[in-house]
Amino acid sequence: MPSKSEVTKLVDEILASANAAGSRELAAWQHPQRDIRRLARRDYAPSLRKRLGRNELRDVLRAARRVFPELNRDHSPWLINQWVGEAQPIWLANLFSSISEKLGVHFQSTPFRGPEGLALRGFFVNRHQASLKRPLIYVNTAHHPVAAAATFFHEVGHFLAAELFVDTDEGVHFFFDADYASHLDDLEELTADIVLSLIAYPAPVAKKIFNTPWKWDALANLNPLTDEVFAQVGEHFRVRFGVILSSADLPPRRKLNYLAGMIHFAKLRGTLLAEYGI
Repeated sequence: MPSKSEVTKLVDEILASANAAGSRELAAWQHPQRDIRRLARRDYAPSLRKRLGRNELRDVLRAARRVFPELNRDHSPWLINQWVGEAQPIWLANLFSSISEKLGVHFQSTPFRGPEGLALRGFFVNRHQASLKRPLIYVNTAHHPVAAAATFFHEVGHFLAAELFVDTDEGVHFFFDADYASHLDDLEELTADIVLSLIAYPAPVAKKIFNTPWKWDALANLNPLTDEVFAQVGEHFRVRFGVILSSADLPPRRKLNYLAGMIHFAKLRGTLLAEYGI
């Protein structure tokens, strides 16, 4: 088993190669409006039906509940009461560590800054890579704490995908804060996104939010985005997680990148509800 210093060295090596590995995603990250338009116009249902049937989705849900017992039932108290406040960083670190130990994975989190660095949210490495006997999850903590938590849940989804789908490859899976539409064409990315979307929108919440379809086509034609759209997409995150996209603390491009992610996971969650009743 590699030592902690060896795992840290591996993380540093992967981070050093991230820019070259994700050149397309990095280019997309520079133009988040394009990503938003693609997401707004994309029909999610055919992609879901093509890659995951009802039985496979049940398997994903069953596997995820081994980690998150209340998944899709409601926001667990630990997931909703601790998002805001001065103790948030300590609480998140403890959460990451406890779940990582439960799964038996290596976990690393460091701030990876700079324009290129902020495009990267995190990555997952399966156990067979680089002589790892356990999988590795890395989270870029230069992002907003809620974004860092979302990244961790996404990478846990990769862990579950590797366990469920034996034919998946064993490389490094980077999570870039861009080009979310491409996740719909990749079984592992789609599985990881489903896990995160169910955490963000448990069924009781999803049924309230998605009873009336959102006007996604209007999003695709907005340049710049209006306050109305920010309010529609961001209200759930303001109420549940204390995230306010209009906050002056966030640079404009970061707001748009986060908005793209919000749109993607909302459309994915709404489609799961409409197509599968989940």
